Amino acid sequence: MLINSSVSSLILFMADGLIVGLASWYLMRLFAVDHFLERFILFVLFGSAVIIFSTYALSLMRRIQPFGYLIFHAVFFFGIFLLRRKRHSGPVLQSIAPFKAAEIKKHPLIMIMGGALAIFLISSLFLGFFVPPNNWDSMSYHLSRVGYWRQHGTLAPYAIQDMRQLYLLPNAEILLLWPIVFLKSDVLAFLPQWVSYVGVMGLVFLLARHLEFSLFPSLFSAFIWASCTEIMLEA
Repeated sequence: MLINSSVSSLILFMADGLIVGLASWYLMRLFAVDHFLERFILFVLFGSAVIIFSTYALSLMRRIQPFGYLIFHAVFFFGIFLLRRKRHSGPVLQSIAPFKAAEIKKHPLIMIMGGALAIFLISSLFLGFFVPPNNWDSMSYHLSRVGYWRQHGTLAPYAIQDMRQLYLLPNAEILLLWPIVFLKSDVLAFLPQWVSYVGVMGLVFLLARHLEFSLFPSLFSAFIWASCTEIMLEA
């Protein structure tokens, strides 16, 4: 019985994730972007915005629950689909100069830093899946906040000793709430920060390229940012 419940929850979560992904893709297509990093960042931003917006809307009706998300996201996707059909072009973002992967081989330091960060990303992804959240901040603030929201089906204020849960912006925890509502587990609680880490690293690289820096300083600046101790700790 427990296995059947877990499988059905996973299927609902994957279905809702597909709908959110399609809505994000259609929103991203409203902008004329060519670089894959720009597309990735826009896709993640729009996906996060859809989840946050839907959670606020469902909170007003006290319907933060799996089928509430599914219905809201399906209606939202249908609206975006109709908008996309009527609009064939969107704002054109400034493109950046392309580069060839072979250029990276000219800079051994970049290859070493990139390899080290790749090992870190893989290991942190593994730890995120198999090690439950256990630090003080997660237990006393982030996940306890999510627990209240899930229990009551709304983001409305509640009686709590830690006042941070009532006045700090809830958007980060809303991204934690979404998979927890479906899976009834915190197994994916690490994912928003992990994806944000990759996205911001790409964003630092793109900003340097838009400022017309060459490949080496652009990658170096992104890798230096990603190597900061506090940044890696939060990833």
